[in-house]
Order: sequence, then structure tokens, then C-alpha cells
Amino acid sequence: MIELPVGILPTLKPNSILEPLLASSDTLHGISLPPQVDSEGRPVAADDTVPLDQNPLAPLAALLAAPVILEKMTPFVGEWILRPYQQEASSAFFETNFLLLADDPGTGKAVTAASSIASLIQTERAKRALIVCSEHRRRHWETQLATWAPGLVVNSVRNFEGHTSAVWSDPGQVILVGYKQLAEDIEQGFIDKSKFEFDVVVLADAWEVLQQADIRLEPLKKVRATWRWGLSGGLPQTPQEWVRLFKYIFPESKDEEVTSHLSDPSERYLPFAMRRTKADIAQEMPAWTRQEQWLDLSDEMLEAYSAALAEERDRLRRMGSSATWKDIDDTLRRLSHATHTLADSSEGPKVQALIHLVKEIAKAAGKVVVFFHDQHGEMDPLEKALETFGLVRLNANTQASDLDQILDAIRNDPSIHVLLAHVEATTDGQPITGASYIIHFDYGFNAESSRKAEWNVFPDEEPLLPVNVIELWLARTHEEQLHALLMSRLPSEAKDPHERSRPEWYRPLTSDDWLTAVLQIGSHKEKALSTS
Repeated sequence: MIELPVGILPTLKPNSILEPLLASSDTLHGISLPPQVDSEGRPVAADDTVPLDQNPLAPLAALLAAPVILEKMTPFVGEWILRPYQQEASSAFFETNFLLLADDPGTGKAVTAASSIASLIQTERAKRALIVCSEHRRRHWETQLATWAPGLVVNSVRNFEGHTSAVWSDPGQVILVGYKQLAEDIEQGFIDKSKFEFDVVVLADAWEVLQQADIRLEPLKKVRATWRWGLSGGLPQTPQEWVRLFKYIFPESKDEEVTSHLSDPSERYLPFAMRRTKADIAQEMPAWTRQEQWLDLSDEMLEAYSAALAEERDRLRRMGSSATWKDIDDTLRRLSHATHTLADSSEGPKVQALIHLVKEIAKAAGKVVVFFHDQHGEMDPLEKALETFGLVRLNANTQASDLDQILDAIRNDPSIHVLLAHVEATTDGQPITGASYIIHFDYGFNAESSRKAEWNVFPDEEPLLPVNVIELWLARTHEEQLHALLMSRLPSEAKDPHERSRPEWYRPLTSDDWLTAVLQIGSHKEKALSTS
């Protein structure tokens, strides 16, 4: 069992491009809690914050702020202990210097790397570390570093609208940067050659990133370090994959030493790889783990979202007390379109994150249930994006005659890795054996339905394999207000990430809840009084 601290807050350095809007958030083992709420569940804004509909650039301010420094703002609480298999991986990091950690997704590789970096720096064996990750995983890493390395100064490199962060010239113990950003900064000469020296380099999402044609990795060879660690959801499968991956983990001198007497790449590099499946370490993992992944919109998407939100707020205000659930649903559909979360191009951050997660799970021969709420056919583009991993779909209106075939495929067909299921879809009441991941892609009117859906596919209290539940949320959108409202109403035990959620913990939200606390435009009752 991992004891978790509280009170870790992200703060923005003062040399921002725009004056940031500082929103406090607590961190609880990877769960970033958006702004606080009052006793009625309404989010509490800072005194100097201008309302969104009066200042359309407000959501952009924090996004454009650069760089970000994560600091521990309150006294450290609780004792933190890595699980035995994580301690084993941490020891391997220290002993081998060059290591690919390829455990199953959801086993806490980022936690292991973050705590290992903290150990090296705190014991003065290292001074500087560089973590390179996928852009949509930035917030995840910021949270893990604030949680597991709270004493370190962490600079997060950001570049928006042509402005490059000055973080490369700033002193800092850990630098966090995206793969694309690092390549661009190196190629454009923004980083002095003297800054290429690090004690630790972590290549997160290593194999998954190598398969993305739009990411240039050659600049990584210029970065030198004593410890070079790669993180991946599985091992390479072909000789070409082994060679391609390890040329970024091994420095040239070490690679020549290893390859001089071995011909098979897997034999060559396997001593420098560690791989454990969930089944291997099931006894050391909690039966349930819930994690929230907060994602950032690009500046273009955030601008489009802000404009759409302002228009929808105005539309609902003008409707007054005549606004219905359908009107609110129409608003949410438009906001979803504005963020491109369901675009055919898969440009939206939720789609990117989902594809990345499913790719990792499928590579590790795992199976995942992806829940959705949409009833308007807008999930069709997402289904096409996931078909390559082997997919079956379960709708709310799926015929009973098709149910057995769909469930048999996700349970028993090794080529099927994804069950795309509506939260109100019925099952046969038996566990989805073989699946050990749940991803919530979107959120509907009733959070209780999401929890009921989890119990439908995993009716047993103790599943055969540890289950990872992952919720995808969009920062700087109405989803922050929705999250804050839901969290304000939960009992304390519901906030333990290893406690299985109960549907009865989530009481239904009213239309006034959505209008007042989520969309922040006033309630039906207030509108009726104002027009009487």
C-alpha cells in the first residue's frame, strides 16, 4: 500500500509570457484537483480573476505561461514507500546506468523514475536530470514529480505562439520537455552546447514515440548523461526495433562495447531491459487504482473553445427558464466539437491520449474497456482510430442476439484488445476476463452511470488482475468545474485512489447544477425570479 501526500501545488514562474491566472490545486497520488468549491459546490475563483465571459483571453493566460516550476507548498504529509517491484526497478536503474523499463502500462513506471531521480539528487550522486515525454503526458509527469520528488526544482519547458521558454538557461535540478520541443530547441540553437550535459536522462514513452513519423529523435544523441533510462509499455519485437530503440538509450561507446561480440540484437540488449507483466507482480499491486490524466488544449483549440463557450453561455442565458436538458446537451456537444476531441484527424488531446494508452495496452497483449456517454454517433471517428488495435463496440441499444458474440470476442479473441462501450450498455453480468484497464473518455449528465458501468464489466470485488481505471479530463474547460463539483460531494473514502468507487457515492446532478456550477451561467430558479 502506498501512502500519499497532500498539498502539492503547481506554481508558475514570474517571467511568464502573459500574466498567468494562478489556480490552486491539490495533488493526491496523480489526481490533480481543480479549483476549490464552496459549500454549494460552486468553484471558488480568485478575487482578482476576471469572469471568462468578460475576459476571453483568461483561459489562454495560464496555458501560455512559461516555464512552470513545481514546488511543494505545504509541509510533507505521510510516508511514501515504493512497492517491492518498483524498488527492484529503481535499484536496476542505479546499478546498470542504461536500462529500458518495459513493465505493463499502469504499473507506475513514471513513479519509479521520478523517485529514483529524487534519490540520486538528494544523495548528491546527481545534480541535473532531463525527462523527455510525449506532449500530452506533460501534466502527468508534472504531477508525478510534484508528488514523488517534492523537494526538487522542476522546470517544465513550454513554447507557445513562437515564444520559447528561457528554462534552458535557468538553474534547475530537473527539466521536463516534450520530444518535439526538445528537437526544435536543439536544431534552432536555443540550447547552449554546455547545457547538453546531464546526470540522468529519462526517455518516457520510448518505443511508442519511435513509431511516430513526425517526431525527430536524432537530436537526442547530442544529449549526454551518466544514467540513461527508457520507459515503455513492452519490449521491442523485431531486431530492427531493438536496434532503433537502444541507439537512443546507449551512448556510442557503450553500444560498440556491447555489440562487438554479439550478433542478435535481443541477446545484445536484453541484459539492459526489465520487463514485468501485471500477472508477474499482481500480489504487490492494489486490486484497483484510479488515476486522472489532465490534458491541455493547444492554444488554437483553447481559443476556439473559449469563443464557443461564450456564445453558448449567451444562448442559454437568453433562453432563461425555458432551457431544457436537450439545450444543455446541445451546448456540451458544441463544446466537444470546439476542442476537436472527436475530430477525424485525431488532433484532439483526448484522442491522442487514448490512442497512446490503447497502443501501449495492446502492445503488452492487454485488453481495455473504453467507456463513452455520447449518443449522437460522434464516437464513429474514434472507433475508426481504434480499429487497428482490434475493437468491438457495445452500444446502449445493442441487440441481445449480438451481445454474446461481442462479449466472447473481447474475452477470448487475442486479436481484440478494445471494447468500446456505452455506459448504459447491458452485459451478461459476468466479468470481462482478460481486460484489466478501464478508460473513461467523456462525461455525461450522471456520474453514477459511469460507476455502474465499471461494476457491470467487473462485478467481482477482487478481479483476477489488478485493474487500472483512467479518467481523461480537459484542463481549462468546463470539465474542471464538473470535476470540482463531483469531488465536493464525495465521501472521504471515495478520494482514495485504491478504493473502488460505489455508484451511490455520486448523486445525480440537476439542470441547475449544470447551469450554475459547471457552465456558470445561473440557474433556472434565478432566471425565473429575474423575469417575474
